[in-house]
Amino acid sequence: MNDTYPTIIEILKECHDREMNNVFCYSANWLMDSPKKGYEKEWFEAREKADVIEAWLNDHGVEV
Repeated sequence: MNDTYPTIIEILKECHDREMNNVFCYSANWLMDSPKKGYEKEWFEAREKADVIEAWLNDHGVEV
């Protein structure tokens, strides 16, 4: 495979980063432990996606 193409690990890390950015944007505070009022659904969805991706990466020996 050509070195210019991303690996599945790189793609999943980018997806995790994107979801964590969404969690940050929808969070009520810097700790990212609770959603902003009115953004509860979006916060929980982004959090769940990030958690699933992180668990998969950790299961495969990748730190995030």
